[in-house]
Amino acid sequence: MKKIKTPALIATILALLLVAGFVIPAVVRPQPTQTIVSSPTPTLAPAPVITSAKKVVISVEPVTGSLLSRYDSYDELVEYESGERRAFITTAPARDFKFIELYYNETEQRFYETVALYELSILRPERPFIAEATWSETIPNRGIRFVDEKGDTRFFWIGESGEDGRLFITEFEPVVPHSP
Repeated sequence: MKKIKTPALIATILALLLVAGFVIPAVVRPQPTQTIVSSPTPTLAPAPVITSAKKVVISVEPVTGSLLSRYDSYDELVEYESGERRAFITTAPARDFKFIELYYNETEQRFYETVALYELSILRPERPFIAEATWSETIPNRGIRFVDEKGDTRFFWIGESGEDGRLFITEFEPVVPHSP
């Protein structure tokens, strides 16, 4: 019977494990966190590191051809295809941006965040977020939340003026659900 040398046996086993995929790869690929994304021009370059302490101010505007022509690409959620399209534009990078569904408790006169409908790790000035949704005409049912330049999480509900149809966002303090 042939004798197999220990170093040769170890090298053979390691080679088989590597080929079979049992060795942890050196490069970890991030898992996608968004399922509803469309963009006319995908961005392939890595995102730059945020070093600015510029104040984060997010505005909301109706989507028009003129607005879209100012940007090379955008992120979009189509919640309802027959809904109104609104663009969320930021002056500085907003971390952990979320487009959220809201519930308003009339007795408490407080808003509750019910679910995140869309998430971006960073909303950037050069790439707005567009939501096509059904918007409540009376009590706001949609909002946004994000982490600002100071590291504070901020919450806003989205409204529309009954006088001129102008869109606006208003900051609110969310209700944190109680644990049983």
